[in-house]
Order: sequence, then structure tokens, then C-alpha cells
Amino acid sequence: MKKLLYIVCIFASLLSFSCASSGNLIPGQNKVKLQNIYSEYYNIAEAYFNLKNYSKALTYYNLCLENQSLHNNAYYKSGLCYIYTKKWDEALQIFSELYKNDAENASLKSTFAYINFMKDDKEKAISLYEELYSQYPENMEYLENLIAVYIAKEDNSMVEEKLAVLKENFPSSTKISKIEEYLQKLNKENQEEETSSAQ
Repeated sequence: MKKLLYIVCIFASLLSFSCASSGNLIPGQNKVKLQNIYSEYYNIAEAYFNLKNYSKALTYYNLCLENQSLHNNAYYKSGLCYIYTKKWDEALQIFSELYKNDAENASLKSTFAYINFMKDDKEKAISLYEELYSQYPENMEYLENLIAVYIAKEDNSMVEEKLAVLKENFPSSTKISKIEEYLQKLNKENQEEETSSAQ
């Protein structure tokens, strides 16, 4: 009997030591720990993002890209970090992929248009903003952005055409007076040039 009790005690202590040393008492515990680590990376990235420390935020968002449940959010936020740090090539690469996967997403399309504009692809930006305004004619911002691209392109006939639409549909727009000032200044410069060339 003593021998049996002795064997049971040894077996119990070995079992106890084995469970304690493995550290995995609960199935799937490592997966949960790993998810918690990725969640912490994401929270740190968000904190840096909110502090406008985009390079630090980017470091932590990139660590989250390995995690399937956080990948899409981290990838999108990485793209925003590149925008805010004016790294247009990297931003374009990310938003090209995001837009390709969700072309009906108006927010992505607008951001993609903006990046194309900043990369000096005005034709692409115009095309995207035209699509957006056509799909969402109640959105004043899309029309204002479209006019801004036409101004940058120096396509003044389109600026005048779109300004008329802006005045008719959104008379409270604060951009109207600035666009009119731009056109007046341009007309004055053109008149001065014509006068000087005629002399």
C-alpha cells in the first residue's frame, strides 16, 4: 500500500511539474496571447496617430499587418500615415490596392483622387472627382475639389463651368468667393497682357 501511495505521489508531482513547465494549461492560449500583442501594437499605433507622430504610428501599424483581423485597418491607417508625411508613392501604392478591392467606396475613391492630384496626375484626379460628384451630387466637397484640380490644371473654362454649378447647387459654399477672386485676377492679368502686347 505504501508503495502504491509512493508511486501515486511521484506521478502526481511529475504531472504537476509537466503542466507548470509547459505554460499552456488552456488550449489556444498562445493564439490569444499573440492576438493581445497585436491588439496592443494597434493601440500604440493609434495613440501615436492621434498625437500626429505618423512615423512612429507607421512602425506599429506595420507590425499589425501580420495579423489577419487587424490587417485591413492597419493597412488603411498606414496609407494615411504616408499621406500625412507626404510620401505620395507609398500612399499611392496602398490606396491603389485598397481602391481596386473596393472601388465603390466613396471615401477611398476621394482619397485616391487626392493622392493622384498630389502626384500631379490631374487627369486621373479629375476623372475620379467627376465620378464622385456624378454619384453623389449632394456632396459639395467633391465639386469643390474638382474645381481645385481644374484651377491647378489652368483649365479656366471648366473652372467657370463648374463654378456656375457650385453657385447654383451650393450657394453657401465658402469657396465661391475665392474661386471668383481667382477668375477676376486671371481676367485682369489677361487684359493687362493684351494691352501690353497691343502697344
